[in-house]
Amino acid sequence: MRVILLVVFILCQIDSFKLFAQSKAQIFVHAPVLSLVDSMKLYSQKERIVESFRNPYRTLIASNKDGIYSFELDSLDVWTWINMNLSFQKLGGIEVPNIMEEMLVEVDDSVHVKLKPKRGMFF
Repeated sequence: MRVILLVVFILCQIDSFKLFAQSKAQIFVHAPVLSLVDSMKLYSQKERIVESFRNPYRTLIASNKDGIYSFELDSLDVWTWINMNLSFQKLGGIEVPNIMEEMLVEVDDSVHVKLKPKRGMFF
């Protein structure tokens, strides 16, 4: 009887640990060459039923803090698609996700991106 109670107690502890476990992912963009007034947007989508632009998304905005933009995605339970762009990068007045596009992240991911400037014009 004691063994059964001990097993039930352990199983309850494991379930409660899962319940309170952190379900976060972190994304850091290292861009020391950008201005302190530049901001970065991250769009996250959990569900994909049809084309990406038709699904609901969440927008996070980060400001430049000593050349680092940081995002923390919380309440993750499934794969999440992310897109990122800088505030000044637009094509015909429309923001274009051109830093990361359609990248998948999951719980406990820690992504570090280093941006380096290059000369020229890119589309």
